[in-house]
Amino acid sequence: MRNRELAEIFGPLYAKEWLGTFYLFSPDLFSAIKCAFWDTFFDYDRASSYNAVLWTMSKELLGSYFIFGFLRLFGSWSWRFLLYLIFGLLFYFKNVLWLNTFVSGMAICDIYINHRSIPVIQIRTSRLDYIAKSKAASLVVVLAIAVFVGSSTNHGEWYLLMSTLICGWALISQPFNGLLRRSHFVFLGKISFSLYLIHLPIICSLTSSTYLQLYPILGRPITLIICIILTFVCSLGAGYLLYICADKPGIYLSKLLSKKIVGKLGDGTLIKLRDGALII
Repeated sequence: MRNRELAEIFGPLYAKEWLGTFYLFSPDLFSAIKCAFWDTFFDYDRASSYNAVLWTMSKELLGSYFIFGFLRLFGSWSWRFLLYLIFGLLFYFKNVLWLNTFVSGMAICDIYINHRSIPVIQIRTSRLDYIAKSKAASLVVVLAIAVFVGSSTNHGEWYLLMSTLICGWALISQPFNGLLRRSHFVFLGKISFSLYLIHLPIICSLTSSTYLQLYPILGRPITLIICIILTFVCSLGAGYLLYICADKPGIYLSKLLSKKIVGKLGDGTLIKLRDGALII
């Protein structure tokens, strides 16, 4: 890993806050196994992690347990949307805003599946369908995203709000649906998690080494272009291989275990009942 050498070239910001902070330890087999099976989920430490992007795993594990518990206890309640609000406010004031990503995800799923059968919602589908077909509405959403991304005053709650709106709009908007159903976007969706896992090790190894080799010969602009293209292509290829070898078999195995242990129907984790419930 030559990321520290590259970070020194790019300056103090990269050296002290991002690229230069990875892989500062001596690797060994025991610590690698411990990091994979324990530290990642229960005792994450960026300084000793073999892949720093794994910081999300402990939060995803706890968030998943929260979803399972919530649906088991309250999934059949017709007034569960009030609980979404209560939990959302509780997590906000307790400064665990990341848990609200799971609350908003459940609410979006619930509304999308059961919007015609939930008494407390009663969405007027004719108006919703009209908005969903509108290209003008999609344009407004795109402009709002652009303004948000370009703003320098973004905070955690705004990221949560914007991501919730984007996910909700992607579900109901026919123009967005048509775009995201295209084969290349479907492919990116399939390998997205694997791509997320693999990109940082590639940057710290292949990209860093390539830049350090070419920079003295070709100069910064051309070297940057080569490294961007190389990183993009290699990340896609490695992400696809990781998806085929690990992610896809893992999804299949989790579905088998889910049916045997929890007794689910079908292949989803949320089951729609006639009364508009979401339960496990």
